[in-house]
Amino acid sequence: MALGIVITNWRLAPQQAPQDPLPLAQSSPSVVAELKKVEGNVLVVNHDESRPAYSGQFLFPGQSIVTRGSESKALVAIDDDAKMNISGDTVVYTSLQKEENARLFIVEQGNLVVDVGRVIKRKMKVQTAIGIAVAEAETSLHILDGEGLAVIRGEVRFTHKLSGKSISIREGHYLVATEAGDVSLGRLFLGQGNNWAVFPNFGLDTRAVALNLAFSPDSEWLAAACRVSKEERSIRLGPVQSQAPPRELLGRSCVAFSLDGKTLAAGGRGHVILYGLPPDQPPRLLTDKKNLGENTISCLAFSPNSKILATGLSTGNVLLWDLTTGVVQAKFPAHNASLTSLAFSPDGTLLASGGLDSTVIVRDALLGSERLRIDCPPALAVWAVSFSPDSTTLAIATGPRDFRMRYPVGDVRLWDIAGQKMKHILCGHTRAVTSLAFSSDGLTIVTGSADTTVRFWNVTKGAEYGMLKGHEGAVGFEGLSVALSPDGKYLATGSYDRTVKVWKTTTLLNNDEPTDSLARTGPWLDAELFRPRGLTLAEPIRSNYQRPRYR
Repeated sequence: MALGIVITNWRLAPQQAPQDPLPLAQSSPSVVAELKKVEGNVLVVNHDESRPAYSGQFLFPGQSIVTRGSESKALVAIDDDAKMNISGDTVVYTSLQKEENARLFIVEQGNLVVDVGRVIKRKMKVQTAIGIAVAEAETSLHILDGEGLAVIRGEVRFTHKLSGKSISIREGHYLVATEAGDVSLGRLFLGQGNNWAVFPNFGLDTRAVALNLAFSPDSEWLAAACRVSKEERSIRLGPVQSQAPPRELLGRSCVAFSLDGKTLAAGGRGHVILYGLPPDQPPRLLTDKKNLGENTISCLAFSPNSKILATGLSTGNVLLWDLTTGVVQAKFPAHNASLTSLAFSPDGTLLASGGLDSTVIVRDALLGSERLRIDCPPALAVWAVSFSPDSTTLAIATGPRDFRMRYPVGDVRLWDIAGQKMKHILCGHTRAVTSLAFSSDGLTIVTGSADTTVRFWNVTKGAEYGMLKGHEGAVGFEGLSVALSPDGKYLATGSYDRTVKVWKTTTLLNNDEPTDSLARTGPWLDAELFRPRGLTLAEPIRSNYQRPRYR
């Protein structure tokens, strides 16, 4: 049995009432498959005509299946040995070819799982945009919309289309393909994080999500800020290890801990709120009508000596506050659009700022003079900046200004500060990279993205080695924010499902495990195996095929 690609320009007509096809036996050569189960908005399209799908409906060559909305699902029986589960906004085509074993499917966009329920006598071949995977035993795999595939159960032999080299992918691993054409294996981490906080549903405001997370220097406290349309009690603060829900505090948009562990700063509109730890006393407000006015604080960063607080504004300016006196001691007209991230270098000499104007500015933290300006592609905003623990490398997270956009794809850029040159570009996420964090030893970068995944990167090699997927809901907008505790024991993630989860990093930050590549043709024998039953990977973002036009 083979999976082939046939792309045609379907146009979906207005929905019509279900109409039974001619009564043909399922074993008829003209029947491709049968719809076993249909949930939500699922259509069967034949040329210019579309009809609502229903359970028991046969599929014929030339028809396509369209699912619309995150709750739409269809189960398709290919034959006695295999079936497909499709969900989300997905288009699956049937082949028009008449050759034997050529009348199967390819996903154009969305989620697709191919399950083989038992050992099959003939091979199942799955064709993707970057190569062909062949399964010969009990197998379950995800097709990642032209980016590759992940093996959930069993083993698959994958052959790269460009190089012709083959590699065995075993369960618990996935294929990593970059824009440069590099292909390697990564590990899937089973999602078993604990819900640390749940934000309420703020009506239709889809920005009600923890977009900024921070651990205290002693790794005992965790803070999360939620962006909402108006001032709310949108800050959550509490112990990392606690069964009780965290406290609700005033503030919005951003949080930061002082490195002496005494203060939590929270952004607001026209002011900064400073909380003592624990927050038993009334907070302190920093206001400045002349320099701050009623502008929103979009990002915060404490200096390493905890005496200076840098605040980024929606106007693009940077303010430096003297926390001893509570006054603004310097103002930098830094960017032409709203600031998104600020970071002091750990040695205290530099201050980096990134904004929606696609630029990063690195300044002398004492004099305020510009030391380095990094221009990213105009279509990519800068969403986060972070210095390595030794202050020699600056990591920059980029992505489109609208998280929903599928192109251009975001990446992470590693800059050598002394040499003022690019060291690596980390490609693998398929939407905006919205947050990042260095491990305390500087060997790992953890990134969060609107493509629903958290990914792990070897800094030295500039290579991805693992993916974490554990949030639910709001497909396409999960795993947006990440933070690592200074002691390296915990990872926090915030998502558009309105939750903040805490994970133990014991099995996540294993940077000694090499990233396999197509230079090796044998299976990855020394890799730890996982059985993530029911795990849903990221919704694929980019398609290499012509998307169908709807009407």
